[in-house]
Amino acid sequence: MEMKEFPSNGAKLHDYEAFIAIVDAGNLTRAAANLRRSLQSVSRSLAALEALLGVVLIRRTTRTSQPTEAGLAFHQRVSASFREIALAEADLSDTSGTLRGTLCVAGSAFFVGHHVVPIIRDFSLQHPGVKFDLRISEEFTEPTRAGVDLMIRSGPLPPSPMKSRSGSCILHGSFSQASTILSFIFDGS
Repeated sequence: MEMKEFPSNGAKLHDYEAFIAIVDAGNLTRAAANLRRSLQSVSRSLAALEALLGVVLIRRTTRTSQPTEAGLAFHQRVSASFREIALAEADLSDTSGTLRGTLCVAGSAFFVGHHVVPIIRDFSLQHPGVKFDLRISEEFTEPTRAGVDLMIRSGPLPPSPMKSRSGSCILHGSFSQASTILSFIFDGS
């Protein structure tokens, strides 16, 4: 079976990626930063996708970018497809049994510098295929909106639909405990 142009309407994958990032980040500027693309590039991708589909996906203001009802429905389906692609890629590359991938970790400067960086350094020696994207911030943001896999915060958290767990085993535990936690994040076991 011959595969035609993907996707069939001629949209570019980076246009879909930009759309997903905008919805997840809440505005174009953060989406561009998360994608490491220029604001103009992300804006052009969104405009091209909306023009191609003939529908407004994002309602833009000077400070926020809110998905329309159609945009939310489209985001659900498209982001699920991108997750499936990432899982398929992971399945192909996971034949060696080694951990691979990038883990985006956010936390306060003090905590990350004093507790996370030493653990990452040791973990990276055992698992060189794992890369870390460290984000230093003192304010709490929703991890999914910030594009973060693991957010470490101390103190009370604001109301959120996200689940939280005590991280005291990382702070007070041994390297093997921290290594187990990081392994769990990567392979779920």
